Amino acid sequence: MPELPEVENIAMGLRQSILGRPIDKVACFSPVIIKGSRSEQWQSFLATFAGRSITSVTRRAKRLILATTDQRALVFQLGMTGKFLLKQRSDDRHKHTHLVFSFPGDQELHYVDTRRFGRLWLFDCLDPQHPDAAMEAEGMGSLGPEALRLTSNRFHALLDSQRSIKTLLLDQTRLTGLGNIYADESLFASGIHPARSSRRIGSEEATTLLRQIKGVLRRAIRAGGTTFSDFENAYGDIGRFRKRLKVYGRQGEPCRSCGGPIERIVLAGRGTHICPRCQPQDP
Repeated sequence: MPELPEVENIAMGLRQSILGRPIDKVACFSPVIIKGSRSEQWQSFLATFAGRSITSVTRRAKRLILATTDQRALVFQLGMTGKFLLKQRSDDRHKHTHLVFSFPGDQELHYVDTRRFGRLWLFDCLDPQHPDAAMEAEGMGSLGPEALRLTSNRFHALLDSQRSIKTLLLDQTRLTGLGNIYADESLFASGIHPARSSRRIGSEEATTLLRQIKGVLRRAIRAGGTTFSDFENAYGDIGRFRKRLKVYGRQGEPCRSCGGPIERIVLAGRGTHICPRCQPQDP
């Protein structure tokens, strides 16, 4: 599933390619992906994008926001396999293409989602810099602070919980942007076992964990994200961070720090990757 680094790379690619460009039309081939109060009027709503220009491509948590000058907006939750690809009109359309933006000339932007878990919300008025209130009003759920912008004091306060630290990091209402991959990598880099109670993490450990979270996310963004099966940016490039993963997806392989075997455990229903030597459960 695309996490913060993947969605950030998609946004960066789209800003380079479609920002400021007028739209000829937006065609939807799978209206079932459209949710929210405007889902019944999706045809008339998308028709209003003709002649408008994309003036903002932003990200909030793992959501991608495309907005026009009058703050009319589309908000995408990419699910497990959602992606955007720049195409020529003469190119064959992928059978799982759900939405197509057509621009003057031959270029199109296709939203493709093989497993169909992605969703789209339509907004008459949404400030892309402060979108939370509008998204919550549409039933999209509340979001916590961005991991990359989180202050040390606020992070320390978030840890006052009996839940395991991994479960807490994945709770998007408390902290946004981390998914399974980057939570595992951040905890390994901090030497913290994912099953430890958040409340038992000391002040120095918390400071280290926040620093590692931000570091892992920034390195992943620079590497273009992580690709295991489907993720591509708008230009069709795969993420290169997979080669730098220390624990995620490496069960049975030697730890790059101590040489011991990486293990995969299940924590709160999620596959979780650890080095038992580097991440003792009871330090």
